[in-house]
Amino acid sequence: MSNGCEYGFLDRIEQKFHVKIPAEVREHYLAYNGGYPEKPVFAGGDGEEYSVDWFIPVWDGKERPMEKTLGFLRADDGVIPDWLLPFAEEGGGNLCGRLHGQA
Repeated sequence: MSNGCEYGFLDRIEQKFHVKIPAEVREHYLAYNGGYPEKPVFAGGDGEEYSVDWFIPVWDGKERPMEKTLGFLRADDGVIPDWLLPFAEEGGGNLCGRLHGQA
């Protein structure tokens, strides 16, 4: 495995949590498996600026941090809806993205 994660890790998340990870997010994780952005501030499609401290890795060699984070947030009903995927962290907490094909 290179710096990215394996297809199987992403497939496991999709199957376990009944989600479909968007192609762009899948490509990022296959190439980088999370990581720290070179430019920590991004402009969103809504015109707002978003700061990203780091992208939550799918696999860190011992654990599955994204799976653990998603499981934790879903364990307590109502923390996040099923159509959101936590993919990064910033100073105020997790950043989530809408999953394709979800309500």
